[in-house]
Amino acid sequence: MKNSNLQISRHDISPLAKAGIIVQNMKDGRDKNEHEVFVPHRDFHYMLVVLINGYIKFKVDFEDITLAHGAILLIQPGQVHHILDFNEPNGWVIEFDPALVDKELQYALIQVFNRLQPVPNDDVLFGKVQSIVNLMEAVQIQPHPKKTLFHLLMACLSIIINSNPAVSDLRNSNSRPYAIQQSFSELLSLHYKQWKQPSQYALSLSISMAHLNDTVKALTGLSVSDHIQEFSVLNAKRLLFLTDLSIKEIGYEMGYSEPVYFGKLFKKVAGTSPLQFRRKYRDEDY
Repeated sequence: MKNSNLQISRHDISPLAKAGIIVQNMKDGRDKNEHEVFVPHRDFHYMLVVLINGYIKFKVDFEDITLAHGAILLIQPGQVHHILDFNEPNGWVIEFDPALVDKELQYALIQVFNRLQPVPNDDVLFGKVQSIVNLMEAVQIQPHPKKTLFHLLMACLSIIINSNPAVSDLRNSNSRPYAIQQSFSELLSLHYKQWKQPSQYALSLSISMAHLNDTVKALTGLSVSDHIQEFSVLNAKRLLFLTDLSIKEIGYEMGYSEPVYFGKLFKKVAGTSPLQFRRKYRDEDY
């Protein structure tokens, strides 16, 4: 098997970042000391891609994503990604430290960029974002830019979030359903390996299982069980790609004691078996 000893690097934000934020203009090219972007890797920070024109094709968590003019994409900490192709891209990459983003804002960003989709093309929205990022680029070379950079970043993220009425309305209303969904997402990221039943999350949130499921499905279109299975399979994909653990070991790591059940679940969610997935992605040349 090719790349059987593939090592996926994880990278910190650029040392040139000011207070955990850096704006990099695509026209300037890449610093020779920066990490390789054409091989799979993960970052410890967020990466907001704002593309004015040209195109870039990414692979993010094993999904192909093509950005064309006027596109905005957020790659989140821990996502396996790399560039597949590009043609005369013009725009910016804004890297920022997760410590700058509170839990509520993190959750809103997850909702806006749900299922790895870029923000839908909107000339008015893109014009506002472009104006703010232009300011950020100018400010970062000025003396003492830290507070201004932070406030401009928050304004930029807020404009993007507010472009999605469903997310914006819930966030601004401090609604109970929004709070339930946010708490469920936090619990899922912490306990998905051990908690496979919706009732376990409902119990922790002190609500009925039916209420939890209805709330989550109304906001996301997916049931609680769907979220548990999809999150487990996504992390299994990462282990299949990143490690040489056997499929049985990965199933155990994800909390599934029966290898046959794990294999069936993986195929149901991913559309392919764990072995086929590993062969496909580990045998690619990078």
